[in-house]
Amino acid sequence: MKFHLAGGHSSFDPNLNLAEVKPHGVLDVPVRTLDEILVEAGASSIDFISIDVERHELDVLDGFDLARWRPRLILIEDLLLHLQVHRYLTRRDYRWIRRTGINNWYIPANQLPQLGFDGRWQFFNKFYLGTPFRRLRMAWRRLTTVPDFAIPKQQ
Repeated sequence: MKFHLAGGHSSFDPNLNLAEVKPHGVLDVPVRTLDEILVEAGASSIDFISIDVERHELDVLDGFDLARWRPRLILIEDLLLHLQVHRYLTRRDYRWIRRTGINNWYIPANQLPQLGFDGRWQFFNKFYLGTPFRRLRMAWRRLTTVPDFAIPKQQ
């Protein structure tokens, strides 16, 4: 696959995550599923997994058998522009317990602790009230950012 280089925002998506960041090169890279890597490494279980793959979280999760590995904690980057990652995990019997920065924490639904009122309010606020504003902010950035190629080079 083509991997577009842009420092910490490098991605398989040529549009990248941020309107103000443009790729400065491309690499062809082999792609494997997380299941393949874990089996090859001889892993038998996972307690914790952190997924930060610049908006390719669902691609990673599609190649990761949650029922087989059943991590006790999933930390996953999610800009919350939509609820697809959340729905994917909740349909597989995980529940959200916390958000730190742009990362959501999920645990198996049958695990303690249960969320109190503050936790439920944070979830509602971040996932439902904040999502439309994040979408608007990202769209605004894309509209108002001047691409590198439009800026004249000084001699």
